[in-house]
Amino acid sequence: MDGDDDAVTKKVVRRSRPAEPKRSRPAAPATPSGPPVYGTPPGTDPALPVYGSRDSAKPVEPARHDFDPRAEEKAAAAEAAAAARRAAAAALEAKAAEVAQAAKARAKKRAAEKAAKAQAARAAYAAKKERTARIAEETRWARFERNGQRGTYSYERARQRKLRRRPPRPPRPRVSGAARPGERARKSATVRNLLVATLLIAAAIFIPIIVTNSSPSSSTVSDGVDWTGYPGQRAGDAQSTLAAQSKEQVVAQNTALLAELRAAVDDEVAVSWIEHGSTIDRPLENAWGAPSLLRDSQSPRWYAAEPISGQKLKQRLVDRVSEVLSDHGFQDVRLMNDPATTFYPPKSIERLYGGSKLDTQVVWELKASSVEDAYVDVTVTITDFSKDKTGEFAADAEADAEHLDLPVSSIAMTLTSHALLAASDAQEFRERAAPFEDKKPPRR
Repeated sequence: MDGDDDAVTKKVVRRSRPAEPKRSRPAAPATPSGPPVYGTPPGTDPALPVYGSRDSAKPVEPARHDFDPRAEEKAAAAEAAAAARRAAAAALEAKAAEVAQAAKARAKKRAAEKAAKAQAARAAYAAKKERTARIAEETRWARFERNGQRGTYSYERARQRKLRRRPPRPPRPRVSGAARPGERARKSATVRNLLVATLLIAAAIFIPIIVTNSSPSSSTVSDGVDWTGYPGQRAGDAQSTLAAQSKEQVVAQNTALLAELRAAVDDEVAVSWIEHGSTIDRPLENAWGAPSLLRDSQSPRWYAAEPISGQKLKQRLVDRVSEVLSDHGFQDVRLMNDPATTFYPPKSIERLYGGSKLDTQVVWELKASSVEDAYVDVTVTITDFSKDKTGEFAADAEADAEHLDLPVSSIAMTLTSHALLAASDAQEFRERAAPFEDKKPPRR
């Protein structure tokens, strides 16, 4: 009991302990009414500015809360991102270099393949050209031996075509059997009499004229010289002939022009070209029937075997070729098959080109001429066999291929230069033309 009493007593005493008075802020000192007195206790001088106020000489700066505990983590992340970007750029650069190297290797391989293919094509073309020339020569000699003096196959073909198109003759009226022999006898006698009379009259009129004109003194000799020895074509053309370009120069220019014309066609359509034949020189006569030193030179013919169809494509080809010819000084560039530009009559247009209008014609023929440096004619033909409804043009092309060894082509072009003088003949021409200077030619 005593212990319990002590605990109770302590608790009672603890609870009955008087509470401590609450602490209160010290009261602000009273503002003195006068100046401070020396010896006053320390404290805030109301006459001086309070430290930290606006009037203080050193204001208190507020604390800056700029510390970031994740700054190092963010810097590491930024460095890692920059490193990743640099690695990606390096990978892209390496990939681009690899792609460029692969493209360069492919281009080099394609160039090598193209060069090998072009070389093989040139070799095949040379072999084909040689074979074609040999076959053409053999065919030509065989045709000459077979036909003799009957003329070329082209002439025979044209003659047969003309015979096929000739209208049939109207039937003759029949006469009775009794009157037929007498009628025939009278007609035969009349024809014979008329023929004999016509021959006599013609002989009486033309024989003196022929004899007179055949006299050399009256047709070729004048002013003391015989003009059959004149080396040019016409009197007075010696100076212009010597001043003009030589045959070799004109042929070289024609070869370059043909190459440019083929390139112009290649710009519009992909074709392969075949060269047929060689340059042909034809000697010319002068105006008095004697041989001169001038020649006509025809270039080899170039053919394209791929089919050409469509009026728009053919018109583009004509425009490109005409542009090249105009740039080289050719004049009077015209489509001979066009009714608007040709001088052929409508019947001739239909017979020669297979139709009376451009959209129905089988053959388009472009012609032009130049007289700047030499008298040159150019001919370019375009054949569209899809317009050949009767098959006549195709049959003619196959006949030409069989007998003349000409390719069945869609495009053909050639150049012909007239009255050319070879460089090797210039001195002889000058010597032979000297006696005819200032001489009057004979009247014809």
